Amino acid sequence: MVAAKFMDDLHYSNAYYARVGGIEVSEMNYLELELLFGLQFELNVSPNQFNSYCRMLEAEMCLESVSPISKLQCFSSQEKHEEEKGDKPKIQVQTEVKISNC
Repeated sequence: MVAAKFMDDLHYSNAYYARVGGIEVSEMNYLELELLFGLQFELNVSPNQFNSYCRMLEAEMCLESVSPISKLQCFSSQEKHEEEKGDKPKIQVQTEVKISNC
């Protein structure tokens, strides 16, 4: 909500966001002020700050995600088992892992 107000000339009201969020307008107003004061009203972020934060999130995602290699090993062993039985693999897998930079 704060980002929409900061970036856009036309945005929804606090009453709308409060209704969607299931809270009172007074609580929405309070939360908005808490955020603004917590950020010291510094809503603009430099490209360096943004890129740094993106890299941190990407590193976190890599730590949290299941290794694509373990998934492939599981699938490869299934294919090998089907080939030994004389069955054709039903699915071909293309593997490509990309982690985008912000």
